[in-house]
Amino acid sequence: QRIMYEIIEENKSKGNADNKNLIIGMTKDRVIDYISMPDSIEFITSSLDSFEIWIYNESSQKLFFKNDRLYHIQNLEE
Repeated sequence: QRIMYEIIEENKSKGNADNKNLIIGMTKDRVIDYISMPDSIEFITSSLDSFEIWIYNESSQKLFFKNDRLYHIQNLEE
């Protein structure tokens, strides 16, 4: 967990565009180039699927990745 946090922090400043450029199917690297590393990452695994969830606090979004590709964008309500 600590290593993941350090990787997130060290790559945080990479992104420079806004979220309207996100497209379902983008790779994780492409998302990082477009908006930045997330504030935190969660993993959900079930018997059928596994997802990696990137959480962005400032833009109140969760990005769901499946098979290393952007699968779903969730806007969080305040």
